[in-house]
Amino acid sequence: MNSGNGDSEPSDGLKSESKTLLVTGGAGYIGSHTVLELLNKDYEVVVVDNCANAFKEEGTNMPESLRRIQKMTGKQITFYILDLCNRSLLQKVFQKVYPLPGMNFTS
Repeated sequence: MNSGNGDSEPSDGLKSESKTLLVTGGAGYIGSHTVLELLNKDYEVVVVDNCANAFKEEGTNMPESLRRIQKMTGKQITFYILDLCNRSLLQKVFQKVYPLPGMNFTS
């Protein structure tokens, strides 16, 4: 990123002023690795996933991938388990976290 005076400023590629991001599909392979990198860059992360491609142990609230990331980073992840096709539940999540910039890793 160029500041206009010839000096370069470091950029992590994210243009938003917000330090919180919504990551849909964040419990899967690519999404969870992205969540890890975002947390390492001091972003707060809200993950929405239906866990179709993520292992979730019975009786737990969060998929194993995200639980491990929390343990590795020592940071909390806000997680909502739901299918993005369920508009009414998705609207409830958006009422809590909207507006947030987001990344989509659903398939």
